[in-house]
Amino acid sequence: MQSSVPGFVFVDGKNTGKVTPIRLDLPVGKHEIVVLFKGSNTKIKQDAVVTPGGVLTLNVKEGE
Repeated sequence: MQSSVPGFVFVDGKNTGKVTPIRLDLPVGKHEIVVLFKGSNTKIKQDAVVTPGGVLTLNVKEGE
């Protein structure tokens, strides 16, 4: 996962304790990804579906 500025990453409402850019291994299924950008209250929410053996790349920009 890449972002225009560093952001804290939450998956399914849980803080991963990680900041973008990161790589996450998630179980198959639907997930809610939230990036909360450092230094602001801006957050991006995106639903993602992970498929068996699939790779999902997310790129987010603050303010979108």
